[in-house]
Amino acid sequence: MKNLLLLTASLVLVLLGLEAATRLFFLPLPVVADPVLGYRRAPGMTLAYAQENDHPVRSTFNSRGFRGPDFAPQPQPGLLRVAVLGDSFVASEAVEEDRTFPRLAEARWNAAHSRPVEVLNCGVSGYSPVQEFLLLKDEVLAAKPDAVYLFFFPTNDIEDMAATTAMSRNKPFAALGPEGTVAFDFSFARGSRYQAKAAVTALRRQSALANLLYERLSPALTRGYQRRFHPEGGLPPYLTLATDRPDPAFLANYATAKALFRQAAALCRDRGIPFTLVLVDYDGVSPEAAAKLTALAPSFDPLWFEKDLQRAAARDGYGFLGLQSLFRDLYAAGGADYHWQHWNYAGQEAVARALAARMAVDLSPAPEGLAQGPAAGPGAGTETLLQPAKPGVQGVSP
Repeated sequence: MKNLLLLTASLVLVLLGLEAATRLFFLPLPVVADPVLGYRRAPGMTLAYAQENDHPVRSTFNSRGFRGPDFAPQPQPGLLRVAVLGDSFVASEAVEEDRTFPRLAEARWNAAHSRPVEVLNCGVSGYSPVQEFLLLKDEVLAAKPDAVYLFFFPTNDIEDMAATTAMSRNKPFAALGPEGTVAFDFSFARGSRYQAKAAVTALRRQSALANLLYERLSPALTRGYQRRFHPEGGLPPYLTLATDRPDPAFLANYATAKALFRQAAALCRDRGIPFTLVLVDYDGVSPEAAAKLTALAPSFDPLWFEKDLQRAAARDGYGFLGLQSLFRDLYAAGGADYHWQHWNYAGQEAVARALAARMAVDLSPAPEGLAQGPAAGPGAGTETLLQPAKPGVQGVSP
């Protein structure tokens, strides 16, 4: 018994030493499980992101679990408030807080306008349009924004709409229900998979060592998914939507996402808030990448998503900002690189300029009878490929 106690004490000391040593270069996971959203960032914790940039970047999450400073429940008198939602492109964890596009757009606006604005960065890495819609409905609108911008990345955002195509099933999903309504699926929270994931998440939140070990194992856990949905030398299923042979499952996911955008716009419209969908550029925008993808599928249209969502926004009455043509033109002009995996510093500045210009449309007084500024992007005035579902949301509460 004495030897057992000595061995146990030695093991504990070793683990504590390893934990202390690990925290010198790696932090615990700033995530908490959530039975509605699947997960959220842990308030008050810090993420050290060591990928993409040439140095680690730290992001601290406020009391609401968003990146950036805390904000009051409602904007102060005389202060405009803008909410930006999306995934890792919005969270922008590869660059410092003051060099993210929300902060840069805020600074550009405040330097040019007498009435100041605060831009709330409500982006959460890994979130899908389903999670973003729920976050908007249940939390963001309560903060009384004067304009809302939802960023859509047509890669994992389409994959994550349904359990059959998502890499993780520990999150809510959605599908088009009867008569085009959106039916939400919160069954993940009742499964043993989610309970196990929540326990692992709690351990990773407490221990940097446990978080490091998990991070080292995770590539092996996702390798099969990557081979299926991101094949080397092949066209990913989401990009087949931009060809004459779209993948049926991804076509259904995309139709659901567009129904959610329409619902999000309706929620904002009911409160007199301009809503703008922002289409994030993807890996087929540069001329070189577009040429490679066209070689795989001759019918591939690099700007298909922008054209289709432009038409959907015009038809359904909300704003649209397309970043695909923006970055296509920037790359065609040459002289700069705008991406690592996500936007680098130059990319953040380009998005900030575009967002600030769109804010000038949405936050300026509208002419009589005009609720919102025109959508920006190619393809206005033509029929959309995918027909809209009728308005209505079902199953919003789990």
